[in-house]
Amino acid sequence: MAHSKLKAADLVTAPNETLYDLPDYPERKLRIFLAGGITGCRDWQKECIEQLDKILYNNDEHNVLIYNPRRDKWDMNDPSAGRRQIDWEFQNLERMDIFSMYFCTSDMSVGPICFYELGRYICRMQMRFPNSWQKRIVISTDHGYSRTEDVYWQSRLAGDGIRINNEVSPLAHADAIAEAIRDLQYKTENFY
Repeated sequence: MAHSKLKAADLVTAPNETLYDLPDYPERKLRIFLAGGITGCRDWQKECIEQLDKILYNNDEHNVLIYNPRRDKWDMNDPSAGRRQIDWEFQNLERMDIFSMYFCTSDMSVGPICFYELGRYICRMQMRFPNSWQKRIVISTDHGYSRTEDVYWQSRLAGDGIRINNEVSPLAHADAIAEAIRDLQYKTENFY
């Protein structure tokens, strides 16, 4: 669903819409997925989206579609809720033009699924965009995230040129995503 409070970007939230139920967005929208911790994590996605909206609006860059996997409500009594969440994330991660991953500090978990998604989608971006994949990946760790060193070295070993930001806020993560948007829009010949 497009979030009416955003000024500069359209927002799709999970899993209120499936891939097949999304409104018809123009094909030339740059798709960004805000992958990262949810369980036991503060709503860092909200902070990131608000910052992105300010940056994009101030720079008149309106052709962005942001996918936020955090649900507004989670029905613990619905046994199919987890499966729908995973399906929604998988379908939409496969379509991203920019893959962003934020490892948020949590008392409950270090985000093992995030590590799986990090490896999978670095490889997917390499296959889909062989000439510009490094410009399409933004990885950040939160202040105090316990596995920052692991995230850094695994990402660095995957390839030079990936944006890796250690010990930063969601606002700084949004700044790095905005930099990736600008690089793709203005410095590459074909960003889709």
